[in-house]
Amino acid sequence: MKRNNWIWLGLLGMVLVVSAGWYWFHNQSANTSDQEQASIGKTATLYLHGYSGGAGSTNTLIRHAKQAGATKVLTATVSKNGKVSWLGTPHHVRKPIVQVVFEDNRNPDAVKWADWLATVNRQLYQRYGVRNVNFVAHSMGNMAVMFYAIRNQDQQKLPKINAYVAIAGHFDGIIGLGDQPHQIKLAANGYPSPLDENYAE
Repeated sequence: MKRNNWIWLGLLGMVLVVSAGWYWFHNQSANTSDQEQASIGKTATLYLHGYSGGAGSTNTLIRHAKQAGATKVLTATVSKNGKVSWLGTPHHVRKPIVQVVFEDNRNPDAVKWADWLATVNRQLYQRYGVRNVNFVAHSMGNMAVMFYAIRNQDQQKLPKINAYVAIAGHFDGIIGLGDQPHQIKLAANGYPSPLDENYAE
């Protein structure tokens, strides 16, 4: 092979190496940029519906929050098996709202709801840079928040609870499907009577 051919092959090899390096560097920068753009803010407010509820249960609350300057950026829909599907365009805003929807909304197991909520919060922490959360919860959504707080208080890779608004929380449980207001009384020791086993925990 002539000397000129070797020179041309060497130059071609150098061009390929430089091109591959540039391509790799450009993709790394783009990935970093995408991750930064995915951040929705350090503190997010999560809206949780109650038993047999859904997105419609918290839409009005979210609409009023938006009128006060908040921005809904994401909806987290949790399947029966705990898989989270995200809908929305994550971007950094001053007061981000995340609407949480549990598909298995008639599951009576509050601990299961808490586990689903933990999955949502873990992904908010890892994917979207959320370090603190506010909760606005209705009915059984409150039980999800309570059990989430109890079961995850020492976890490091989850957002910290900053504030919590409870709407119609049945913290001492309910007395069957026909439950009516004021059936639970306070005993002399200050505890509710009857005392729900989850509340006692």
